[in-house]
Amino acid sequence: MLSLKVKRLMEAKRSRVKHSRRLPRYLSWISKPPLMSRALSTPPAIGRYCVVTPYRQRPAAVTISPGHGIKLDLPNYAPGLAVIPINNPENRFCLLLAACSQPQISENLEKGAQSSTAVKDIPSVATGPGNGLTGFYTALARLESGQRKRPVVVVHLGDSHIAADRFSGDLRQQFQRRFGNAGRGLVQPGKAFKYFNARGVSTQQTKGWKAANSFFDETGPYSLTGVRLEVASAGEVLKLMVDNRDRQQEIEVEFLAGPEAGSVEITAGDKIKALDLRSSKSQIRRFKIMARTLSIKTLDARPVAVLGWSSYLPNPGVRYVSLGLPGATADVMARWDSSLVSAEMKYLKPDLIIFGYGTNEGFKDDLNGAAYQWRFETLVANLRKSANNPSLLVLGAPDSTRLPKYARKQELNPECKALSPQEVAQYSSLLAQKSQTLARWHAPPGLARVRTAQKRAAQNLKAAYWDWSQVMGGE
Repeated sequence: MLSLKVKRLMEAKRSRVKHSRRLPRYLSWISKPPLMSRALSTPPAIGRYCVVTPYRQRPAAVTISPGHGIKLDLPNYAPGLAVIPINNPENRFCLLLAACSQPQISENLEKGAQSSTAVKDIPSVATGPGNGLTGFYTALARLESGQRKRPVVVVHLGDSHIAADRFSGDLRQQFQRRFGNAGRGLVQPGKAFKYFNARGVSTQQTKGWKAANSFFDETGPYSLTGVRLEVASAGEVLKLMVDNRDRQQEIEVEFLAGPEAGSVEITAGDKIKALDLRSSKSQIRRFKIMARTLSIKTLDARPVAVLGWSSYLPNPGVRYVSLGLPGATADVMARWDSSLVSAEMKYLKPDLIIFGYGTNEGFKDDLNGAAYQWRFETLVANLRKSANNPSLLVLGAPDSTRLPKYARKQELNPECKALSPQEVAQYSSLLAQKSQTLARWHAPPGLARVRTAQKRAAQNLKAAYWDWSQVMGGE
């Protein structure tokens, strides 16, 4: 006979296991209404919500019923969020509770159905005179009506927010569900960096291949992907795979050709092709073939560099290309070879370019806002010119917080609170003095300067501007 105490312990353990299977660990606390009530200054309104955390970008849908009962789902969510930052004392970071502004679209998406909202009804996110997304919306409308047969291409450049293809991957899924899937499009080569992920495709590589990252290493050349996978020995293998194995796609590899470049052997099924990458000048050399998998093997000790690879489906739809580098700032674009980028843009023919930089710049306390605006505006204008004037969307830097290093070892439970005007004015001196007034989670003051610069640049370029921080609730 087991004692009553042992039985209760076993029942509690089974309850915890059952609970963890039903609910992701990082959201498990939300099922406790008392903690929710303490976290919020006022009880949440009855309705449908989306939950997003800084560490897990895939959202969860939440329904708050009368009496503040909470039901959690994990399907898709609708864009256009009004977000309220709340403090989570248990995990010491700010959870984001986002109210879905279009619940009817969210419900349709959860059922796997396409939204009935027409393209003309999609709200503009542009600010200031003109609408920077008019050309993009027109392309989508023509695609949806069948007037356009060529894919609508989106190129999303940014930092760690899209490096693991979570945020961008969800957007790709939403676009392709409604407008059709034209394939994954351009991807950074191999294992580009530690947290690299690209939905829908995968790679394998032998140890000889090394990735050069334009954020860490200025030594070029780099193309639009910002990454170069290279090797200088014979017998090294790189394997590229499309996850949808039941359907052949067009796989395309981009090599860097040049006077000293080596040779490779490409295998796709029963087809084998030898390719000499020598060229009189540095340029992109492309190889494409219909396949599910493709292997590249180096044939000699001369250098071989892969700049990127793509998978395409031969039908109309949307291709959402996302190219993010962890830690990157907008200045990383200045390290890319202009001739290679120009050739890449002319080849891709994007209808929309999205710029998602600003978070890392915002943590630079000595950032000069005017100088940053000039650099950002110049880089964006140059990229638009090389791409034949597509629509532009600038994502204002999202809300982000800092806990000073000197406060991290203290035995306290720091709150998440915006800086006062006085703290902003004296920020550098307070930080140098290790002031206890800053010993809490707070947004660094540089983020506001970055957003102001980005918004002004977008207005000057007649681009759309989406204030991510305001969508997250603002200050």
